[in-house]
Amino acid sequence: MIERVATDRASYRPGDDVELEVSLRSWQGAEAVETLRLRIPSGLDDGSLVLKVGGAESYHAWEADRLGEGLRPRSFEQHIKLIERSRPGNVVVAQVLAERPGLSLSGEEIRSLPGRAALAMASGATSGVVDPVQLSVVAEGELTLDRAVSGHHELRIAVRSEK
Repeated sequence: MIERVATDRASYRPGDDVELEVSLRSWQGAEAVETLRLRIPSGLDDGSLVLKVGGAESYHAWEADRLGEGLRPRSFEQHIKLIERSRPGNVVVAQVLAERPGLSLSGEEIRSLPGRAALAMASGATSGVVDPVQLSVVAEGELTLDRAVSGHHELRIAVRSEK
């Protein structure tokens, strides 16, 4: 069970690494701390980012919320893609998300679309499901452990070009 997640600091510059400490407790009560590093992409605007850390079950739930109905497979190929994207129960997944709009087309996030292109895709899509995305993934990483992982934590970090 993920008990606590902490970052090495609260504010980062574009291009910095975020060092995460993930505190875990086993069902027997043993404690362990694992470290995961994610890079904040260069070129990000100043602002606040959402950091989500969780086990595979939590990851799949928050991705379903974020990407919408497109994660319900409508063809054999989509079903295979979803299986390939699934994570096993012994993985800790971490995502850094920016509050910027995007689109999900049949469960696949389409990043960095200009507003007019996103609007055209949303209104003109005939094959697949188009859903708006309010949080876009800017960094993602995972840790594979020797035990099952459950639970999740969410926190905010700041991006500032100057410190």
